[in-house]
Amino acid sequence: MTVIINVLTAWLSVIFAALLAIIYLLRIVNKGTRKNEFIAKINRNLRNSHKTMGIAFVITACVHGFFSSGAILSFNFGTLCMFIVK
Repeated sequence: MTVIINVLTAWLSVIFAALLAIIYLLRIVNKGTRKNEFIAKINRNLRNSHKTMGIAFVITACVHGFFSSGAILSFNFGTLCMFIVK
């Protein structure tokens, strides 16, 4: 059961991190004089849930860290990525 929770929370963290990065990338792509309405609509929908996704990312990353190692803030690649994203 621990392995399932570990893998599930790891993938959820990856999904949340990707969605949070997409918000920034879509804003850069849609900058300038040629703005695409479809990209603007996707970005607007993602920005509405930005805080919720950020909190969910931190929670799933901490749960994953708890189940993958003894200490949440031990030196591992996941902890390094979490501090880089912040």
